[in-house]
Amino acid sequence: MDMCRVLLWIMVFCLSVGILPATCLAEDINPDSLTIEEAVNLALSNSKELEKASLEVDAAKVTRDEAWDAHNAVLMQTYIPGQDMYLSVPTGQELDGLVYTTNFAWLAKKKEYEAKVDSVVLSVHQKYCNVLTAREKVESQRLAVQRDEEKLRIAKLRYQLGLNTVSDVSRAKMQVADSQAKLETAEKELEQRYIELAEYLGLPEDSRPTLVDEIEYASLEVENVDNQIDSIASNSPSVWVAEEAVRLEKQTYGKINSYDLDKVELDKAEVGVDITKKNIREITRNIYYAIKQLEDSYTAALEAVQAAEEALRVAQLMFDVGMATEADVLNAEAALASARYALNNLVCQHELLKMAFEKPWTYGALLNSGSSSSSSSSYS
Repeated sequence: MDMCRVLLWIMVFCLSVGILPATCLAEDINPDSLTIEEAVNLALSNSKELEKASLEVDAAKVTRDEAWDAHNAVLMQTYIPGQDMYLSVPTGQELDGLVYTTNFAWLAKKKEYEAKVDSVVLSVHQKYCNVLTAREKVESQRLAVQRDEEKLRIAKLRYQLGLNTVSDVSRAKMQVADSQAKLETAEKELEQRYIELAEYLGLPEDSRPTLVDEIEYASLEVENVDNQIDSIASNSPSVWVAEEAVRLEKQTYGKINSYDLDKVELDKAEVGVDITKKNIREITRNIYYAIKQLEDSYTAALEAVQAAEEALRVAQLMFDVGMATEADVLNAEAALASARYALNNLVCQHELLKMAFEKPWTYGALLNSGSSSSSSSSYS
């Protein structure tokens, strides 16, 4: 009996040495100009969600410590001086099971906190990307307005010369109105994206920081997909918790519930591990296929940008020698801006999915913001 209690004490001490990830301080960050790393540090420092999760960890630890203190009190009462032995505790009065249970609850809260940190990091990248792509969209629509206004000017001139009809001018006016409406929508979206980023980072709502970083494309390289997915699933917080739940059932077998009930609970916990692993593998594999689909589209998007750049170069050259009009140049500029917007949007989505592939328990952060059509839990 005394040896079991010594082993229990050693186990609890070993499980208690984990340290929560430290939240980065952000006092030295200039909020007027932000890299992605600086934005992440601000979010980690100012996130109320993380603060709440940290307090939940503290509360679980207090509960665990109180259970351990109560267990020690029982040990003191049953200790036989001079014999280094303990009296047997009547059934129902042992607190071993409660110590194991509260320690598990504390460790599970720590894992939940770590998963939330990962989700915050991904959310910052997403909101940062949202501003970058919204900014590109505004530029694309601004050039589209200039292009269509020039077309309207030419349509009016041709009408005055008898080369166009009233319908031609009306269509050009409608196109300008449509382009202007899309520009206003894009500007409002950019404003909203800035607000979302500022609020998430804990900055004033009217903050409009200059975003320093651009997202660079790098394909996902995986030597063996199945092995990589298995490795990722093994590191999933939910799989860890499910496996620890099995261990808890074995540690508390017959200490809290009847042996018959604990047999059922143990079987349930073991099945739960299989289900959790299956789910996380499925989510991770779906993310992998989504990444590969974007990579298949990347080459075409890049070639479209390169073709638009060449078309603009030729248009500008011909304009300089008097063989093209300003409308030709504006049309080429607008086409290039549109192609760049499409490419940058693809690159951003690709980068976010790569992050989600490495830590699929953060995938829900993307889904909650409508960045994917798939569905999954944010804590997998």
